Formats: sequence, C-alpha cells, structure tokens
Amino acid sequence: MKRFAVVLILLLAFAGMADSAYVARSETSGTPLICNVGSLTGCNTVAESPYSRFLGIPIAEYGIVFYAILFALAALELSVYDKLLRRVLQWIAAFGILASLYFTFLQ
Repeated sequence: MKRFAVVLILLLAFAGMADSAYVARSETSGTPLICNVGSLTGCNTVAESPYSRFLGIPIAEYGIVFYAILFALAALELSVYDKLLRRVLQWIAAFGILASLYFTFLQ
C-alpha cells in the first residue's frame, strides 16, 4: 500500500472510532443522537432498532473495537513494513467495507 493510502486508513479509522464511541455513549446514557442535519433525520430510529445489537452488545461497541484494531494496524504499517501485516490490514479493511454495506442495507 502506498503511504497515502495507509494515512487515509489511519484517519478514517480514527473518525470511525470517534463516531462509534459517540453512538455507544448515546446508547448507554439514553440520550438521543443529534441527527437533524440534512438527510440524517431518523438516525435515532436506526440506533434503537432490534438490529442495533448483536449477542446483546451494541453494534457501536463492536465498531469501537474494530476501528481501534484497524487504527493500530495502520499505525504499525506506517512504521514497520511487513507483507503479512499489509495483507491483514487489507483484509480487515475489506471486511469493514462489507459490514458497512450490510448495515446500510439493514437501515
């Protein structure tokens, strides 16, 4: 992967981690999400749906773990070049894209 792609993954993983943390905090505290910007109306309906949990754990908490792993792997890839590490990073990123498509479909 080019250095630019790894930095982009690093930045997007950080944004995903922050977003997942916001949704998880909202769910655990019971406060509604702020989603009155343009076409983002109804995000509380999605966040409170039966599909928002897997095995009793909020999907947002899985998101925090997923993005933290992706962030750590991307940071490691910036400092250490390893072919296996690069493949793992690519596979995890691909899994994230597929999971995002699936969750978007469920919405």
